[in-house]
Amino acid sequence: MHRDGSPGRLQLVRYLGPQGGRMLQSPEMRCVRGPQRSSRPLSRKQQVHLLQEGAVTEWAAAQALMYQMAAEKSADFLIVSEYNKADPNWYVDSNNKAAIVNANSATISSPGTSEAGFRWIAAAGMRIYSCYWSPNTSISDYRDFLFRLERSIRTATGEILLAGDFNAKHSDWGSRTNDPRGESLSDMIHALGFIVCNTGNAPTFKTSSIIDVTFCSPGLAGRVSFWNVLDTESLSDHHYVEYKIRPDQDSAPRFAPPVTKWKFNHRKLDESLSSGRLPTILDPIGAEDSAELLTTNIREASMSELTIVGKRKSVHWWSPELNVLRKTANHARRVFQRKRKRMGPLAATAEERAAKDAKLELVKAIKAAKDRAWKALCDQVERDPWGIPYKLVMGKLKRHQPIPGLDSPDTVGRINSWDAVSSFIHEVMGKKEDEERRRQALQV
Repeated sequence: MHRDGSPGRLQLVRYLGPQGGRMLQSPEMRCVRGPQRSSRPLSRKQQVHLLQEGAVTEWAAAQALMYQMAAEKSADFLIVSEYNKADPNWYVDSNNKAAIVNANSATISSPGTSEAGFRWIAAAGMRIYSCYWSPNTSISDYRDFLFRLERSIRTATGEILLAGDFNAKHSDWGSRTNDPRGESLSDMIHALGFIVCNTGNAPTFKTSSIIDVTFCSPGLAGRVSFWNVLDTESLSDHHYVEYKIRPDQDSAPRFAPPVTKWKFNHRKLDESLSSGRLPTILDPIGAEDSAELLTTNIREASMSELTIVGKRKSVHWWSPELNVLRKTANHARRVFQRKRKRMGPLAATAEERAAKDAKLELVKAIKAAKDRAWKALCDQVERDPWGIPYKLVMGKLKRHQPIPGLDSPDTVGRINSWDAVSSFIHEVMGKKEDEERRRQALQV
């Protein structure tokens, strides 16, 4: 377990609609986060992909990296606990420790309710819970949290996805030992008839603990698959966890037209075969090298025509340099972990220092990149007030993420008329006109 205030965990959920291409191609759900558009209806027919991450309280950069991971995975929902700072469009619990982020303007059937330790929303024919409870509380407080959580769950009529950092150990989800909190949580899960989605015994927390857990109702159990802990840098004490939810076969369309996602360039392959680049039986080259060369040519012939539809790769401030730094941090961390496991912590002090330095370098680079991106946006607003500001307000600028705050459950309804929007525009533009008049007066 970890101390209160240490990093938490995040979970990302993706819903891919019938027109998204992936669901019709494969019955498997792909969970991973895409342009600002009107809210998209979700149903149990759609695929879902979930990703958990942690330690967003230790570094603001960890939360920023969380958004980048969400962008790479194209996730629609983020289920977060112990976050650094809640953005305006987050659905948070009353303790500000657990949250759900609607990152892709998906339709929410119900914004749910907020209580100490958990928050839920309804979407895609299910109720999604994000939970967190501090380890620095008494067992009676923990049981009160579970009592309120169970009471809330029993009011639901559909399927339930329950995920979070419960700070509880039990063999039911892979822990080596049971503790009182784990026993209480296990009792609640069995009373509800829920299924544990965790598989394997890979730790979700750096101290070899498994405290990030995922549960689901029986009707959802057969659709959850590929639950695994990812070995990638999160700038957190917790690891990313990824799993997928397949669409409901009872409600999914039985027949779907094939979707072409790539084309094979026969002409390019013919050119490769006739160019002499491929080895012959007389060439002094091994079988493995020959097979690899042939595979490369086939891949080039197909990938040259590959078209990926609707997949967002990065947030606006991300860069190839940051990607290199993240890979470096990943490598340094793995080298340290392998040597510590093989030779003990005392023999791996140099590797530990290198891993920390690489991590800190990534943190600094992310902060600098975000600062540069913000300055560039401010400069652009100053140069062209009728461009980005106007389009943001009028909703004419397509973006991958919703404008923070505009679809927040706490702010919906504040801008509910054309008069309010018009007043805001005139206020912004009036300030620019006043500045222009003052500048002209000074010149005279």
